[in-house]
Amino acid sequence: PSSRPTLNGSTCSNPWAKATHSMKIGICVRALQTDGNTATAFVVADTLIRLGHSVTLLAPGPTSVGTENRPWAIIDLAQKRWESEVGLSKRLGRLFAREDFDILIVLMGLPIPGVEGSFPFLPDRTVLVPMILGDREHVYQPLERTASFWNVALTISPGLQREVERRVTNRPARLHTLAIDVPD
Repeated sequence: PSSRPTLNGSTCSNPWAKATHSMKIGICVRALQTDGNTATAFVVADTLIRLGHSVTLLAPGPTSVGTENRPWAIIDLAQKRWESEVGLSKRLGRLFAREDFDILIVLMGLPIPGVEGSFPFLPDRTVLVPMILGDREHVYQPLERTASFWNVALTISPGLQREVERRVTNRPARLHTLAIDVPD
């Protein structure tokens, strides 16, 4: 919704800038396993903690891979056996509201069950930031469907940034390579 705040009081200059105050940040990832999405989530979490923020990783299912001795909290987003997709989305929306995140970063790769449906239930003050990690239709489609809910998209390559800007013309996209040079 248009009432959502923006990062740094603008559309987003540098989301990883040293904080003038500590923010509570949630990072949603499809799973905590040995893969690029999880590695990206860990790098982003560690970077944000170094900058003085409080970080919580949110993922469905087992949450032990590589999380030992990490300075962030983990919340399991797994769907309950009896829970419908709508019920899961509502529960996650309530969870995100209860956690009172300043920023919720959603790593866009394979869909995270219930997360996209929870966007309407997010508190207005929560800044929603999808992070685009791949050039695939299953990444772009939910991004396009949910554009009215998010504030700014982060991409990991100039090519992804251009594609997001082409597909979603009413929202900004910013490049952030996590200090890794990524070819176009």
